[in-house]
Amino acid sequence: MNVFARILGLPSARTAPAAAPKPAAATVAPQAPHEMREEEGRVQFRGLLWRPVVTVDDAALLVVAARAGLPHCAHCEKPLSLAAGSQERWVCPNCGEAHSGVETDFFAAESVAAARVREFLSGHPGFQPAPGLPTAHVAPA
Repeated sequence: MNVFARILGLPSARTAPAAAPKPAAATVAPQAPHEMREEEGRVQFRGLLWRPVVTVDDAALLVVAARAGLPHCAHCEKPLSLAAGSQERWVCPNCGEAHSGVETDFFAAESVAAARVREFLSGHPGFQPAPGLPTAHVAPA
C-alpha cells in the first residue's frame, strides 16, 4: 500500500472491494484527495507569544503537520523581527519591546509546535497525530 494513501486514509488496490463492471459509456470521476485545513493556536513560551499552526485532515481524523511560526510580542501581539545588525535579539516593530535569546527560541520551536499538537488533540477527541509527525512531546490521545 502506498504510504501516503495509508496516511490519508485513501483506499488501496489491495483493500478496495471489487467493483461491479461499468457500462462501456460510463466514466468514473477521479477520487478527490482529502481536504486539509489549518488551525492556529496561541502558546505562551519563554515570555513570547507564539501562533503555532496545525494542519489537519478531518476525514482521516489526523494531525498531519505542525509548525511554530514566528514569535509575537507578548504586549501588542505583532510578529517580532530580528534587531537591526543583531542575530541575538528579537524586537517588536510596533512597540519596541526587545527580547534576547533568539538562538534558544529557534530550538524551542519544536516544543512550541508539539504544544500546539497536544492542545489540538485535547480539544478534538478521535484525532491522532499522523505517522511520521514528531511526537516526542505529544501525549497519546
